[in-house]
Amino acid sequence: MTTEKERAYDDLRVLYQAILEDIKLYKNQQWLATYYAFGIYVVLSSLLSQESLKSIWFPNIAIIILSIFVIVGGIWILNTYQDEIIKSRNQKFVTIRSMSPIIQNILRPDEAKYSENTIVIILKSVMILGGIFVISLSIC
Repeated sequence: MTTEKERAYDDLRVLYQAILEDIKLYKNQQWLATYYAFGIYVVLSSLLSQESLKSIWFPNIAIIILSIFVIVGGIWILNTYQDEIIKSRNQKFVTIRSMSPIIQNILRPDEAKYSENTIVIILKSVMILGGIFVISLSIC
């Protein structure tokens, strides 16, 4: 028969695995958003290399607007996924704390605050620099 303490540790293990799976899912989504933005930048850059479009201003303006949209939308998506990681983890902490009084004593009562990690900053920088590159190509 399992004791209360063993059951609490089993619950903690399950919580830990669930949190890791959530983080993995959201991080994969952040990378996917960055890959899509990079792909859009490649397509826009290839459009700018077309000789027939160089003399027309309208496609260049549309490409600038699209690049700005990709930058803003991409950063918004990255921030949304980062917020979801924190919210999901906090919700799981609340759920598991309510299940066992032993776990209540083990886990800190503080909820995690938003903190931007290095990889999210790098992904945002890639989106911004890619957009600036495409915009500079369309201006020149």
